[in-house]
Amino acid sequence: KNIAQEDILLACQKQLNKSIIRCIDWKESLKKAKSGDLVYIDPPYMPVKIGDNIFTNYYSEGFTIDEQKELAKFTAKAAKRGVRVIASNHDTEGNPNVREIYNEAAKSAGIQEPKIVSIDVTRTISCKGHGRIKVSEVLIFLSNNKS
Repeated sequence: KNIAQEDILLACQKQLNKSIIRCIDWKESLKKAKSGDLVYIDPPYMPVKIGDNIFTNYYSEGFTIDEQKELAKFTAKAAKRGVRVIASNHDTEGNPNVREIYNEAAKSAGIQEPKIVSIDVTRTISCKGHGRIKVSEVLIFLSNNKS
């Protein structure tokens, strides 16, 4: 299958022509973001429980629940300033879970609850191809839009 689809690439190029894409620390990117900017946050995912196993090693340096909460608070504060934020994560169970963390952050920042959309993805959690399973992931949309 040809992944280089020229018409799609040209359409993307036209949309991104005036964009700036950076790979920087999440705190720095959220602090620099201005009203109207779109920031996509793809943090190390929260642990997911599958059967009796809990998978946590998506990030070699670790990313704690407290850091997940701090990230959610930063995104909500940025959204309050008019920044459009999209974050992704596992649709986790347990306490706290990712939905609770982002809903609480939005409430604390005084913005509307985020729109959270669940999607099924094939995650390469197992090292064996036949052992790979579908897990739920969420896209979290934060904004200060009152409509």
